[in-house]
Amino acid sequence: MASAFSKILCPVDLNDASSEALELALMLARQHHGSVRLLYVSALPMPDLSQSAGQPASEVAARLEQLGRDWFGGKVPFEVDLWTGDTVTAILKAIGESEIDLVVMATHGREGMDRLVLGSVTEQVVRGSPKPVLTVKPTRSSGPRA
Repeated sequence: MASAFSKILCPVDLNDASSEALELALMLARQHHGSVRLLYVSALPMPDLSQSAGQPASEVAARLEQLGRDWFGGKVPFEVDLWTGDTVTAILKAIGESEIDLVVMATHGREGMDRLVLGSVTEQVVRGSPKPVLTVKPTRSSGPRA
C-alpha cells in the first residue's frame, strides 16, 4: 500500500524563501518513499520551451531542473513542471489535475500592510486546495542537504 504522502507537490518561486519547503518536501519524500513534483508558475506568458536556449522559458526550466537536481537528485524521484498564468489559479489547477497527496509550500512571512496589499498566495492555496497543504514560514537561508 502506498504511503499517505508519497506524491508531494512543491510550488517554488526560485528564491531563498522556497528552501525550507524544499527541505521539508525532501524529508517527507524520503520518509514515505515518495517523489516530489516541483512547480513554478510564471505570471507572464513565456515563449514555447522548444525554442532556443536563450528564451526566458528555457532559462527558467533549466533553473528549475537544476534546483531539482540540487535538492533531490539521487535522493528521491522528482519531476519539474512550468506553468504560466495567475499563480494561485495555476497551483490549484495543478493540484486538481495531478495525483498528489500533499502540497508543501513556503510562505513569505509578510505581515501587516504588506500582507494586506500583496495578498498571500499560500493562504489562497490553503483555502482552495482539495488536498492537504503544509506551509513553512522561512526562518533562515538554507541550501540542499546531503
